[in-house]
Formats: sequence, C-alpha cells, structure tokens
Amino acid sequence: DFLLNKKNRKIYLEVKNVTLSFDGKIAQFPDAVTERGKKHLLKLEEANNKGFESYVLFLIQRENIKEFMIAGNIDAKYYSTFIDVKKKGVKFLAYDCTLSSKEIKVNKSINIL
Repeated sequence: DFLLNKKNRKIYLEVKNVTLSFDGKIAQFPDAVTERGKKHLLKLEEANNKGFESYVLFLIQRENIKEFMIAGNIDAKYYSTFIDVKKKGVKFLAYDCTLSSKEIKVNKSINIL
C-alpha cells in the first residue's frame, strides 16, 4: 500500500483492515479466503530480499480487543504463507482503533499470537 522513506530506509507497508472477532477479545484476519492477500505477503518477502524493510499492519476496527491472530481455519494457505514470510524477515504489527462517528484513531498495539 505504501512506500515509506525514513532516514535512507525504504519501507514497504501493507495495511489490512480487520473486523473479525468471534469472541470479542481476539481479532482475526482474514475473514475469507484471500489469494490476493497471500500474493501481497509474497511480494513483501521479495521486497525484503531486495533490501527493503517490509511490514504488514493489521488495523483492527474494533475496540477492547486483547490479541490478534491469523485465521488459519478460514485460510490455511494465507496462514502458512504468513508463518513462512515471518521467518524470512517480514514484520507484522497489529493495532486497534478507537471509533466514533467523526473519526477513526489508531489506539494501541495488540499482541499477535
């Protein structure tokens, strides 16, 4: 989604919108099989191999979430690709949001299981 330049560092940042939670405490992504999402992870791995930093930001559109996880039961291929590219240096972040009728604010970092 974004190419960031910071002090001679080039960083690719992919942002994923997260709304799924079955229990109200653990947010999950994806909410459906996503071949496109898997492709994005592989592209970030390629960028990482070329010397860029690569991140995925899971932006949780819910409050009061305690943790985040990849929904491997929904998309096993996305889950296995996530595990593989993480081992190869792609970094993952998760943040929840505070929502109102006027704005969405990034709130706090959420632990990734």
